[in-house]
Amino acid sequence: MSTAVHDWLEKRGCPAHVVRGGSDGVVTAWELAARGLAESWPITKDEYLNEVDGRQILADLEAEGLLDEHELKRLKLADHLFQGSTRAVNECVWGAANASQNGWTATKNWWYFRIPA
Repeated sequence: MSTAVHDWLEKRGCPAHVVRGGSDGVVTAWELAARGLAESWPITKDEYLNEVDGRQILADLEAEGLLDEHELKRLKLADHLFQGSTRAVNECVWGAANASQNGWTATKNWWYFRIPA
């Protein structure tokens, strides 16, 4: 893991296990979440919210140029699986107030505007 990723995750306030796992760990967690939804594994609302927050971390890492090409390919595949296992909704899963406060939109942060199918 690069020092830049480690430092970025730490500065963001991510839990120690996320910092230790680095960007690869966050991508792997998203892949597992997408696969779980595709295979209809049970998931609580809190778990789901945690998974989509993980996807936001990935978006931010990508925006900072901290994901490598292999991670970006894996992310794209996991996103496709996630989208096929969820459906779009009009309101952010964290609520309209959080969406407004964080600047999340259904276009830019689509994962926050989808629920399990």
